[in-house]
Amino acid sequence: MRIMKKSDICIATTGLHESIGWKMGEYVAAARGIVSEKLNYRVPGNFKEEKNYLAFSNIDECIDAVDRLYTSPSTLYQMKKNNEKYYKRFGRPDKQIWNALCQEVDYK
Repeated sequence: MRIMKKSDICIATTGLHESIGWKMGEYVAAARGIVSEKLNYRVPGNFKEEKNYLAFSNIDECIDAVDRLYTSPSTLYQMKKNNEKYYKRFGRPDKQIWNALCQEVDYK
């Protein structure tokens, strides 16, 4: 956690069964720039590629994405702000419960 808190850019990889690893949530909560393997599942709310994270599918794409954020402080800053906003709206535990309770469920 100490290393993550000192980093502006964090890299996430998929977990078991191609799930989003929990570290992705930690990076969002910490309002970091994120470079991640392509997501295989839908995330609640408005969490979007290019807005909240840059996706990669091989090592060269990963390096390119990190370089893109590293060499564009304005892009990195905006991504960090987007992740901070997303966490406040969808990631906080109280917001997760509220959003789950307010979701319409189709039982058909």
